[in-house]
Amino acid sequence: MKTYQQFMTEALAASLIKAVARQVVKSKALQKAVPKKPNIPIRNYFDNKPVAGLTVASKAPEKIKLASTITGFRSGGASRGPNFDPMKGSKYQFDPVNRTSISNTAPGHTHTPAGIKPKSTRTYFDTPKNIQVAKQNRDLSTLGKTPKKGLNPYEKWKTGDYPAGVEYAHGKFSEPNWSPSHMGSPIVDIQTRTASKSNLPLFGAQRQEIRDRVKAGLKRPQNIQALKKELGIKD
Repeated sequence: MKTYQQFMTEALAASLIKAVARQVVKSKALQKAVPKKPNIPIRNYFDNKPVAGLTVASKAPEKIKLASTITGFRSGGASRGPNFDPMKGSKYQFDPVNRTSISNTAPGHTHTPAGIKPKSTRTYFDTPKNIQVAKQNRDLSTLGKTPKKGLNPYEKWKTGDYPAGVEYAHGKFSEPNWSPSHMGSPIVDIQTRTASKSNLPLFGAQRQEIRDRVKAGLKRPQNIQALKKELGIKD
């Protein structure tokens, strides 16, 4: 029997898939309704009059891609599997302005217990070698500041920012006035959103799943007709 949370997750997913499908159908209908721009005649250099029979196709407006902001990322060890097992690794919420992060460790993590870890004072992103060199030189300014796939997150806390009594490793708890640091596993997925209010902060794998499900659903003519009827679109 499904739990309430599973039921709600599936219901929300179905609503999201349908909303995206509706938008796809609506966009195609609008594109079809807008007449194509005619070819532009080539004009004579001297009198600026059109030259009979010579035209050049007008350029269609370029598709504008909205800038996206990274709001989170997921990391995982080598045992996470090819599709990233959510029961292994960690999920981070990232603040791109202040460069802080809150890590939520999954139950299957091999080194730390499950739970939400304290917000970092700063989080950096680089290779294990560069992180080690920066620690030895006590100069973290050389490390990367943007999450990228393949890089390791490196969380750093100032003295007092990491609360006491947190189980940072199995059976080991933080002490007062600590200034710890933690290097996570390599990043395997990035969570992004655009400035658009209708855009949800989703991971890349989630966006791909939505695209695949919408594409599969719109292969059935009856689904397209049903959506057109809801939208009031006539063939």
